[in-house]
Amino acid sequence: MMKKALLGVAVFSATLAFAEQSVTFEQLLKAMEQSSPKLEQQRLQTKIAEQSLRTAAAAYLPTLTLGGSSEYSHKFHDSYTPSSVGSDSLTQTSQYQNSSTISLSYDLFRFGATNLGVKAATEQIKASKAGECVNLKEQIDSLLEAYAKVRIATAKLAYYQRMQKLYQDSYIMAKRLNEAGELAQTEVITYAQYMADQLVLTAQIYEEKESMLAHLTYLSGVKLDTTSKLEPLTLKETSLAMVAFEESSRAKQAYASVSQKEAQLKAEKTRYLPVFSLYGKYDLYGSDEDQLNRSMHDVERNGYRAGLSFSWTLFDGFAREAAVETRLLELQQAKIGLVEAKRVYEKEQYLLEAQTREREQRLSHAKKSEASSHNVSEMIETLHENGQKDKLSSLKAQIQYYQTAIASHEAEELLHLSQTKEILFAQKEYECAAH
Repeated sequence: MMKKALLGVAVFSATLAFAEQSVTFEQLLKAMEQSSPKLEQQRLQTKIAEQSLRTAAAAYLPTLTLGGSSEYSHKFHDSYTPSSVGSDSLTQTSQYQNSSTISLSYDLFRFGATNLGVKAATEQIKASKAGECVNLKEQIDSLLEAYAKVRIATAKLAYYQRMQKLYQDSYIMAKRLNEAGELAQTEVITYAQYMADQLVLTAQIYEEKESMLAHLTYLSGVKLDTTSKLEPLTLKETSLAMVAFEESSRAKQAYASVSQKEAQLKAEKTRYLPVFSLYGKYDLYGSDEDQLNRSMHDVERNGYRAGLSFSWTLFDGFAREAAVETRLLELQQAKIGLVEAKRVYEKEQYLLEAQTREREQRLSHAKKSEASSHNVSEMIETLHENGQKDKLSSLKAQIQYYQTAIASHEAEELLHLSQTKEILFAQKEYECAAH
């Protein structure tokens, strides 16, 4: 209990520490790996699979059972009766009786069913461990997307605040020109609409930022709010290349699932075959017609039995057939899952590489557009100072420049997002392969 309390205090302190200071992606990633409920559930699933292996391997060992009974029997008539009718024994005399039995049973031969059960459990562990890596990559992808969106939203809000001031100045200037008879009333209304539209966009971006901050808190367990500053994505470059599908976590998970279902299908088919078992029993018995205590003191060795048993279920209402058919369908399902996993992996790789290329081009075009808009804005401002351009034109040029700056910043963030994904995904695949 004390350990849990200390852990709670540590987590609470970390939550407060992150609330009003700069946060890096590496910090959130580390927190997510340590506290994510989804990741912990997958780790527990692996531990459950390990216990299933212990259960399956227990069939290699014999079963030892100790049993005992204390009974009083009363016979109503002294006439002769058989000792049993069918599988039920009949009372032979009135007496107290006590018995103890030690039983040992061991399956000698089950046509490989035990081995197949162990193999299926082993493959289940492999699939679950690979699932940990797949789950981690999915969580990282979600964390990265939310992180980048928060940074983009933060930059947009900063630019929108400046643009709102420019729109206000433009509206005031438009009203003055209208009053002087130099600008139509419709133009004034247009600038008023620009101001209103900008407020709506600001509210939408703010709402999106709040949503993404909440998602980051959910994924990492770290409390974030609008005062938290997210640092740029700055992971070190790596020479690791993305692994082929056959070596990936998705492939390992899918292949293990297929192997598990194949073993389970073969094991199910052994139910059509007989089972040979070895058994042994050692009995102690005591009885007395009048007193329970004497029956207990009279307990002595009664005898032992040892033998080889053979059992073969010839008909069970087609339960075996249904079980085998179920396992066969599960195997087909796992094979289809393998095909699906390959397509998903190849699609992810293609999109990741294509996005990086496209975002590099997008950033290049956005930077050029930003530089061009900046030059135009400076030029028009110079002309305005020289009396060759009106103030309204200068304000329009500045707004246009901020719009291109927003596009450039967003393109840069998206490129860093794609590059970080490539680096992290490659690292995690190699880490999973090493374990």
